[in-house]
Amino acid sequence: ENTLKAAIAFKNSGLGTPIIVAKEKIVKQRLKEIGYGKNLDIKIVNSTDKKMRDKYVKFLFKKMHREHGLLERDCDRMIRNDRVIWSSCMVECGDADAMVTGNTRRYSQSLERIKKVIPARKGEIMFGLNMVVRKGKTVFIGDTSVNEYPSSEELANIAISSARVVRLFGFDPKVAFLSHSTFGQPITSRTKHIRDAVEILKDRKVDFKFDGDMQPDVALNDEYSDLYPFSEIVGNANILIMPGQHSAAISYKIMKSLGGAKVVGPLLIGLAQPIEIAPLRSSTSEILNLASVAAYSAGILDYNFITICVDLVIKGTNALVSREIDGGVETLECNLPLVLGAQKGLVEESDLIIPNMRGIMMARQKPLETIEAQNFNAESINQGYHKPDAKKEVK
Repeated sequence: ENTLKAAIAFKNSGLGTPIIVAKEKIVKQRLKEIGYGKNLDIKIVNSTDKKMRDKYVKFLFKKMHREHGLLERDCDRMIRNDRVIWSSCMVECGDADAMVTGNTRRYSQSLERIKKVIPARKGEIMFGLNMVVRKGKTVFIGDTSVNEYPSSEELANIAISSARVVRLFGFDPKVAFLSHSTFGQPITSRTKHIRDAVEILKDRKVDFKFDGDMQPDVALNDEYSDLYPFSEIVGNANILIMPGQHSAAISYKIMKSLGGAKVVGPLLIGLAQPIEIAPLRSSTSEILNLASVAAYSAGILDYNFITICVDLVIKGTNALVSREIDGGVETLECNLPLVLGAQKGLVEESDLIIPNMRGIMMARQKPLETIEAQNFNAESINQGYHKPDAKKEVK
């Protein structure tokens, strides 16, 4: 049900054309149950389409015959019986631009099937990255879903890729390698590979700030900065690289379950195609968030987004936007149209869905004033959302 609602919201928001991979009769029945008519324009596909099925069987057979010793009938069985395999073939063969799966099966099961069809991006590690927003502060956590015990080299690569993605969100990456120890105290066998990852980044001369090992409170609370004045990361980190998948997944799920923070993801980083996996029992807004990220990753949508805004001045085709940052307020000049996430006048909590990797966040507040949409080619700035023209239709 949540998947269907997310597909409807994706379409109604003008983000593109949703494609449901399922039995048509079942989808139409569920749509009727949730109050939508049969004439709702949502595309439904499945393995009964012989032309598409034959195309994907040939593609999969060519890919897996030599690598895995599969026969053509084995590939046909996979295409017929597994919707994740089918959907992955749609994206890899160009019949869809992006994909969101999961929700009804475990993350690892979906990822295993996706990797049979779609490779990792060349030169980049695959991992899960979660975004956590709380009280105006945004933090990214990795790896939350793929690598169980990353090596020093893998931790370094996760940090590099995380910094790349975080810049797409509009943040200056500051990486902390987390541990139960802080700068080697206490020294244990479990901290060596973390400190080695820091040394690897030093050797590579990366273009972002990093440090470690350190405990999470040291990384996030500036009250510790006077204890460790040599580190620019203490109290300022916005990327937390965990020592293992266990600690990463446990941490973000505790925050999500206890409340008080908006958790987005895990975002699947490092795959060759724009595919996201929704965790089990994801809400409609969580699925729509991931679909929006996937659409942006596919290169379909492109516009500016500014978070935690406190003031807005329109000047012709530009806007001066003031937003809260750690330690104060900064003013940015942006081209219109743009999307704003406001942080004033607490009214109600709602999920703000933005089809841009720079703007998946929670909007708890409404702006101080309403500005007429026709003045700057925006539809509803008073709700924190603007639907831009797409570069092309996303499927």
